[in-house]
Amino acid sequence: MDSARQSNREALSRLTRHMKPTDPNKLWMQIGSVYVKVSRQQAEDALKERQEILNREIYETHKRVTDNAINLEEMSDSQTITRHFGLKALSREEMDSFYPSRNI
Repeated sequence: MDSARQSNREALSRLTRHMKPTDPNKLWMQIGSVYVKVSRQQAEDALKERQEILNREIYETHKRVTDNAINLEEMSDSQTITRHFGLKALSREEMDSFYPSRNI
């Protein structure tokens, strides 16, 4: 899933950042095993939607694996597996509170 997310991110970046305004407004996009000619806006919307779906699936899979590891730890009465699984990344607001003058 992560490689699909990375490929989708690259395609979206190529579409939004690297295409010149003089490039044609229509482009070919592969949907499944079929190539379809769509407008640039339709392609961008489809890629953004797919990116959101992939991000959600990866998050849900990660959460499910973490929960399963915690359940396994509880069954084995051990604390070696998930000792650090409860850690969460800091949000942008939390990072800004540590480094107010730094734009991350």
